[in-house]
Amino acid sequence: MHQEQADGGHLYLSLGEKQSEVIHSPSGCVMCWFRYHGLSREQGGKQGDVLLRNFDAADILARTRFHGGRNKKLPKKILDHDQVVLLGDLNYRISLEEPETRLLVKAKNWSTLLENDQLVSEFSTGRLFEGFQEGSVTFSPTYKYQPNSDQYYWCFEAARGEKKRAPAWCDRILWRGKGLKQIQYGTCDYKLSDHRPVRAGFIAECRIRGDSEDSIGGFMR
Repeated sequence: MHQEQADGGHLYLSLGEKQSEVIHSPSGCVMCWFRYHGLSREQGGKQGDVLLRNFDAADILARTRFHGGRNKKLPKKILDHDQVVLLGDLNYRISLEEPETRLLVKAKNWSTLLENDQLVSEFSTGRLFEGFQEGSVTFSPTYKYQPNSDQYYWCFEAARGEKKRAPAWCDRILWRGKGLKQIQYGTCDYKLSDHRPVRAGFIAECRIRGDSEDSIGGFMR
């Protein structure tokens, strides 16, 4: 396998929050892993935060370019790759009032929360991430935790007078591409941050270009 990093434009170079990596086999199958950090609530505005996050993500997906190195036939854009995995703190929130969100989190009513999840809503309307999929979300919201604990930040007396942060599934993994199958989706037992990182397992198959005809072969797990 060969790997290549991409120049994601000024956001990648100056902030280090958007990074891409390509994995390609000599036989021709190309996979892109794209790490993206979405606009925060402060950056995204109050009423228009979803639209601005959408615009930011769409702009990055459209403008990121791969240099290609010696192989000029490699895809130059993210969505031109055979398979794409997009992961990171996408920063989409839950479109409910904070007190209601907290009550639903306490009750572990994930279904109602997901019905009001901004990213799920954008998927259903087709406004963003066309062709991408996400595995079933069966884990607790990934933000905002008190570091080194299993408690959300608002559970602590010292935090209640500070800026409010309703729990949300900020951290997500999306994917697209023929032959890509997700077999795992969950959180990691890592508590040093106020986020719970997510992880996913995939089985990926790609079309191998042989001398005579194409064949299907296992690629990665």
